[in-house]
Amino acid sequence: MKMEDAWRPVDEVVGTAVDTLIYGVCRDDGMYYDTKVGKMFCETSRPVKSAHYWRAYKCMKSLVDRGLDPLSLLANRAHSKGMEFLASLRMASTEAIDPPGATFPASGAGLSDAGFREQQMKVIREMASYDVEGVELDFAAYPSGMQPFLPPGQESKYVDVLTEQVRQASRAVRERNARPGLVGARVYVTEEMNLRHGMDVRAWLKEGLLDYVVPMLYIYADFDINMPIDWIIGPAHEADVSVYGFMQHYARSTFSGAPINVYPTTEMARAVIANHWDRGVDGIYTHALHWPFGSLECSILTEMGDPEIVREADKRYFLNKRTEKGAEMGYPAPLPVTLSSAALGTPHEIRFRIADDVEGNSKQVRLVKLKVLVTNLLAADTIRFKLSGKPLDDEHVTSYHGGGVSLRDFRSTIQEFNLGSVRPKKGDNVLTVSLDSRPEDMAGDATVEEVEVIIEYTPFPSGI
Repeated sequence: MKMEDAWRPVDEVVGTAVDTLIYGVCRDDGMYYDTKVGKMFCETSRPVKSAHYWRAYKCMKSLVDRGLDPLSLLANRAHSKGMEFLASLRMASTEAIDPPGATFPASGAGLSDAGFREQQMKVIREMASYDVEGVELDFAAYPSGMQPFLPPGQESKYVDVLTEQVRQASRAVRERNARPGLVGARVYVTEEMNLRHGMDVRAWLKEGLLDYVVPMLYIYADFDINMPIDWIIGPAHEADVSVYGFMQHYARSTFSGAPINVYPTTEMARAVIANHWDRGVDGIYTHALHWPFGSLECSILTEMGDPEIVREADKRYFLNKRTEKGAEMGYPAPLPVTLSSAALGTPHEIRFRIADDVEGNSKQVRLVKLKVLVTNLLAADTIRFKLSGKPLDDEHVTSYHGGGVSLRDFRSTIQEFNLGSVRPKKGDNVLTVSLDSRPEDMAGDATVEEVEVIIEYTPFPSGI
């Protein structure tokens, strides 16, 4: 592996707003650096069966065989380019930190086992010994095909155990021989999710165990302009802890029913970024954008670092959808909404948030558009819309068959409103949809699958 290839993860973001890189040091199949206390990636007795695993293993080993530790190599490159660099450990990884000869309890025991916790602390101390700014504790990786970090159904018994592990990790990183290190944590999106899995994040904040926190969920990859993270921002700031708003990497994914994974446009990314800044986060955090990076990805990574850049820039507020795994975890999503033929006239509320002050900045706003994609809708149906209680009957609307972002077939009908007198307001909004009538011989239901608010700006004072 050439050095230019090894440096690529750092070099490809140089010149953007990215000022910090987080290096995930492991998965369950091993550590991605020259560990002396854990197990290196693919260093097992089992033969490698996947081409991309074999390729990654050979590339990494070619560095290690030349005395080049991947963790040091990347950290040094980031520092030379003016960026901070942290190492991140998946707290649910078991095999990766399993030293030769160790026999941890059956799968699923994880952090409930004292031997595993002790071995994990050795890995954390080893990570902190590198020339990195700090260590991140990644509790959000499960569930994502990994083992749970506590026995399922018994998580509440181990709240104090997890807090003690975070306490010891924090002490180890901050009291290392070199300069004190930063301690971050990836946690679940809602407080309920965290408590249900044994994580009392508020207690961690109150005790001052963290320097930053990132609410996220690996198994939910769709863009979310309504990410419910308000619960953590206030307590974190009271404890002088930074909160980073997480930006997912798909507009629509196969998890939420799209035929293929659809990556976002720059305008979609701006909407997520703007809403995060409007909530009061201290920075934007992302991973898994479309790779290799092109001009679109570099544009997103450049604009996400400055709330003033995205404030008066075109946006597409694209509402997220429920997924099966997300629903199991309790991840809220406003879509889809079923308009039942058996309950005509029933209003359905779809809530969303926008950061743009359309009324207060009307001279710079060129266009405000609402697009609603409904499947199984007839021209003979009567469907009505209200925005924050105001009917859209008098707004200019175009109805046409076609595809939205993730649905591209004849079943889809788009209702496209050019909003003039009724406009969304800064903050929370409610779109109310009701199917008021349909032919008696049509028994099927209609479904609101996609909702999008498009806001376009002009540099010249004009107004809408």
